[in-house]
Amino acid sequence: MKKKIHGILENIKTFIKRHVVVDKLFIAREQFKLDNAEFGLRYAYPLDANSVVVDLGGYTGEWAEKISNMYGCTIYVFEPIEEFADQARMRFKDNPRIHIYTFGVGDKDEQATISLDGVSSSVFAGKKGRTIELRDIQKVFKELNITKADLLKMNIEGGEYNVLPRMIETGLVPLCQDMQIEFHHFYPDAEALRSRIQDSLKKTHYLTYDYPFFFENWRKIADTHI
Repeated sequence: MKKKIHGILENIKTFIKRHVVVDKLFIAREQFKLDNAEFGLRYAYPLDANSVVVDLGGYTGEWAEKISNMYGCTIYVFEPIEEFADQARMRFKDNPRIHIYTFGVGDKDEQATISLDGVSSSVFAGKKGRTIELRDIQKVFKELNITKADLLKMNIEGGEYNVLPRMIETGLVPLCQDMQIEFHHFYPDAEALRSRIQDSLKKTHYLTYDYPFFFENWRKIADTHI
């Protein structure tokens, strides 16, 4: 009986969020689940063993591990929280094609404070608890000699609003074949900022899927030159 009541309450809550409140983020997340997009889209890319993948916001390496198991490609993982990066290192200790870096990326070199909230740890939300290092993404690409990214995944809890304009400004975006981005709604003026960034991305890329303020993917237009 309790299970039945719980199911009814969940259905009521879903109806309210979809049709009364019209919670766009909730609707996007629910549609993502209905479309089985976690496996049907987030890991389905034209990659192989020669591909290069950049994972911004690697956490403990779960996403990178699935990509590695599927395609065997080279992966650069950036995770600024030491204990999460250490877990990723242990996960990949026998895989020399996966490189773990204990710093995050930004639009400049700086120290920042970050909340400790698991996969949702953020410089821009939550109670700050740790000092981390952020490095200018242009310098990072140059220092590591990353001249192409067959797939760049970005889930950096608000940092995308600084990093993407920097990538656009410095010409890094055309180096990326696919860009899987999670924009976060909690960031100030997020909707307007996302719209402006998308307008810039449209010059070189097009959307292959879009679950607003959850996951979206941009693929390079075929005749766009680096």
